[in-house]
Parts: sequence; C-alpha cells; structure tokens
Amino acid sequence: MKWFFDFFAGVPTSLIAFLSLIVAFIAYLFQRNALRKQKACELAKYYAEQIIPRIRFISLVLENIKQTPPDNQDEFVHIATDKFKGKMKRFDRGEYNELWGYAPNIKKTYLDNITYEHLKIASEKSLFDIESLCNEESTVDKIYPHVFGRIVRDLLNALEAFSMLFRYNIADEKMVYQSLHQVLLLRMPLLYYFIAEENLKTEERWYESIIWLYCKWEKRRNKQKKWLDSHPHGAIQGEKLR
Repeated sequence: MKWFFDFFAGVPTSLIAFLSLIVAFIAYLFQRNALRKQKACELAKYYAEQIIPRIRFISLVLENIKQTPPDNQDEFVHIATDKFKGKMKRFDRGEYNELWGYAPNIKKTYLDNITYEHLKIASEKSLFDIESLCNEESTVDKIYPHVFGRIVRDLLNALEAFSMLFRYNIADEKMVYQSLHQVLLLRMPLLYYFIAEENLKTEERWYESIIWLYCKWEKRRNKQKKWLDSHPHGAIQGEKLR
C-alpha cells in the first residue's frame, strides 16, 4: 500500500481536486437520475388515481351529449375526434376555428345541454363523485353545465402540474410513456376545445406544459408507428424502439 500513498503524494493538489470534482459530478448525475425515476413512479401513481378517473368521467359525459336541435344526433365525441385528432398543434382559438369550421357551436349545442342525469351516469361508471360539487354549486344558474366546466378546469390544472414536472426534467417522462401515453393521446381531442378557448392571445397562453407533453408523445408515437410499419418483424425480434 506504500506505493499507493507515495503515488498520490506526488500528484499535484489541483489535479486531485479536479478528479474529486469529476467523481462528485458523476455521483450527482446518478443520484439525479434516480430521483427523476422515483418522481416518475410517483407521478404514474397520481395519474392513475387522480387524472384517469376524471378523464373517464368527462369522456362519458361528452359521449352521451346530443346536439340541439335533435334532428342532427351526431355525438360530440365523434365530431371532435374526426376534426381534431392528429391536427392539434397550437391549441389556440384561431386553430380551433380552422379545424372546427362550420360545425355547431360547442357550448350552445352540446355543453349547455348537460343534465344531472349525464353527470350521474358518468359518475357511477367512472367512480368519480359529483354530489359534493353539485351541492357546492347549487345556487349557480345552469348548475350542471357549470359543475361539468369546473371538473374540466380541475382536470386541466392537475394535468398541467403533472406535465410540468416532465417538461422541466424533474421526472423522467420516457419511463412512464409506454404506460400512460395511450389515454392522453386518445382523449386529447375531447379536451382540445377547453384548452383552445383559453388561448385567445399568443402571448398569454394557458396549459403550455400539457401541450408540450401531448406534442412530444404524439411525435414519439408517430415515429414508432412509422418504424413498425417499415419493420413489421422488428418488435418480435427484440429491436429497440426509442
């Protein structure tokens, strides 16, 4: 062991300090990555318990709303999916008007028709409680559309906080992508209107982190789909998708 101490005794102090910094930096990176993965696991649990039930509730309500007047019974979900899916980029009022075109006014034709029955059926199927909210808003005009709007806003705020942690690299979004991306990408056309309605001005944008995460995951899914289409046996053979 004497040679070991003799060697380091002849090494300049500045070099030892530099090597110590490198070791400390590597240790920091390992710890940071571990914390990012831990946070991703926590967010996945939060997503399953808090976000998915709200998305399911909102989807069930929208799936059962019909147009007024009743001579045209196209569902909101069908029209929104057809017009918005794969085309949402800016998430603002201008883009929404371009995509929706001459389709019916969403608020007057669909959302104002929400009844207690719509909320109750969706609540029972999604196990999302609405009674306390209905009691809180009992004095509001058009109470049930108002309650539904509040649930949508609460969901978007929760989803924004969730997405922000991935956007600013506090949590590892790649770790949860495979498990969580399906619901977000599938249901975003139903939430698109509510985000676009808030983004009237380009300099005052709402829900930027949701938009960032959606666009990132959609781009990755499209890239993977394109790769699989050109390599039909790649996944079976174990080739890695990124």
